[in-house]
Amino acid sequence: MSETGWTSDELARIGDAEELTIQPCRAGKSVPIWVAADDAVNDAVDAACRDKYARYPSYVEPMVTARARATTRRLVPVEALA
Repeated sequence: MSETGWTSDELARIGDAEELTIQPCRAGKSVPIWVAADDAVNDAVDAACRDKYARYPSYVEPMVTARARATTRRLVPVEALA
């Protein structure tokens, strides 16, 4: 397990995924998300999103705006919340 609480397999699966599905607080409806990160790495994340999803420019550009960054959330393993 890495220092972030994710296993190497989980990190690889997250990195390879087009999108993830989350279910907030173990209740409610699952929703698809694109992976997000800390403010310190947002520029790198935005660049990676542009590269990874280049074939979907109409979806990517709205996701890398300042307004979208303001809604960025950290993805943590459920065990880290306990």
